[in-house]
Amino acid sequence: MRIGILDNKKSYLPEKIAYSQYLQEKGFDILISYDIGELEKKCNWVILFMGFYPLKKKKVKYIHDYNNL
Repeated sequence: MRIGILDNKKSYLPEKIAYSQYLQEKGFDILISYDIGELEKKCNWVILFMGFYPLKKKKVKYIHDYNNL
């Protein structure tokens, strides 16, 4: 199973590295990209670091991580 992580050029996201390392240790294939379209085409799950993403594809499952300080 491939899990995509949507990177963001504006935010500091150290959790993307933590998620990637942890999930790779568990045997998952990880793809980190700035391009949501690429992730939706190549991955079964996509992790998003945001509050709302209205353009979801039905073939992909999404995990939303909400950042708050």
